[in-house]
Amino acid sequence: MKSPSKLRLLVATLVIGIGVCGGGWLLRGPILRSGIDGFLQRLQARGLGTQLGTLRWEGLWTARIDRLVVTGGEGARATVTDMELHLQPAFSLRGSEWIRSVSVGNIAVKAGMFQGQTSLEALNTPTGFGIALHDTWVQHPKYGNDTLQLGELAGWCRVESAGGRVALRPGSCLQWGEVWVAANGHWDGVEDSFALQGFLPLQAAQAVMNPLAAAAPAWLGGMQLQGAAQGYLELGGDLDKLENLTLGGDLDGQGIVVGQYGAAHLDSLKAVLRDPALMALDAMPQYLVQAVVLSEDAGFWDHRGFDAEIVRLALVENIAERKFLRGGGTIPMQLVRNMFLHHGKQLDRKLAEVVLTWLAEEQHILTKEEQMTLYLNVIEWGDGIHGIRQAAAHYFGKTPQALTADEAILLACIIPNPRHAAALFENDGSLGPYARDYFDSMRWMLYEGDWIGEQWLEAPYPTQRSLKNTTLVPPKMLSGLELACHSRYF
Repeated sequence: MKSPSKLRLLVATLVIGIGVCGGGWLLRGPILRSGIDGFLQRLQARGLGTQLGTLRWEGLWTARIDRLVVTGGEGARATVTDMELHLQPAFSLRGSEWIRSVSVGNIAVKAGMFQGQTSLEALNTPTGFGIALHDTWVQHPKYGNDTLQLGELAGWCRVESAGGRVALRPGSCLQWGEVWVAANGHWDGVEDSFALQGFLPLQAAQAVMNPLAAAAPAWLGGMQLQGAAQGYLELGGDLDKLENLTLGGDLDGQGIVVGQYGAAHLDSLKAVLRDPALMALDAMPQYLVQAVVLSEDAGFWDHRGFDAEIVRLALVENIAERKFLRGGGTIPMQLVRNMFLHHGKQLDRKLAEVVLTWLAEEQHILTKEEQMTLYLNVIEWGDGIHGIRQAAAHYFGKTPQALTADEAILLACIIPNPRHAAALFENDGSLGPYARDYFDSMRWMLYEGDWIGEQWLEAPYPTQRSLKNTTLVPPKMLSGLELACHSRYF
């Protein structure tokens, strides 16, 4: 027989439990409606229109909203259908803290040229929240010509917030298909700074490849890999001082073997090298080779396909200008692009370029010398001008072996934007003032690296012999930040 004190405690507990549940049942409607109204008001404060469908209760703690439409300017529209909310009582009058989980049958978004669709599940707990997107796809010309299939996306976030600082705690993770990444970081709203770390634990290479192939099927579709991969990524800095942005990372393959390629067959690069029409690297002037390296990828001889500093500088410029200006490409990446892809600034092309470059490096398809040989024989040096032989003949009426140091530097200056090469020159073929500063920077760094003699510092600017392209559009040149980056190698 229970003692009177224990019996009174049991009765009190039951009374409190019944009171909380009963009170929660009475409060569930007003609190949920208040939370929904607050959410809609925040959207309307941003200039968005809202249309809420019917809200009905199914059971004690389940609410269903059949439709929510959010509209914006220029025909932008998001339609949410079949939303189900599971609630539980909480010691709070905030509707968001009563919501245990949410599921949405369909979310369709259309804004300008963008459209996308997904379904959603979300779970809210005291230790974090999770979200899963199913059958996700998006369409936009900048993403690619095909629909970008993202498939299954999920994340579990352990978030803490205090004093203007939001932290993503260890134990958080992101998942795309079968591959998952551990993540942590923080955002400091007071200092306007952030840090983000991601870690890819050792996983099967095919698991990593599957979602990438679905996102860029034109080149990666059907690719079969053996082996495993692991890696990390670190990004951080102060948004008020973008030049101090930090970036680091690596993706390490273990026993990577390509069982089957997609449309881009990397092994074919070896066959191309056997073409007798190609000019051998040792037949070219070395100051030409180094001028091209300096112009396009100063760390070429040292990195494994990617240069974190080039990517960092591209991020700094893109964030500062709030648009995509530079992709941070290296010579191996440009070679893959020229041989297998296209030159459009589309996300699926860039993704394929990164994946194929990494695989080419992991498979040791080409040596550094072979990469440079092929690169100089195939890259574009103007509209319809491909390879060093055509470039030397077109601009100077010479063979590559006969190029002088200043002519080699000029050819290197053309590579960043070859289709607007004519904008570098005056009508008489001499260098224009816009190009002279870049030319001077190039020859000074070549001199500092002992690739040319002092006499070339004061030599007259070279003159090209003919102009076929008369498009007078200012060429895209390397920024001062990039020149500073390149100079560290000399």
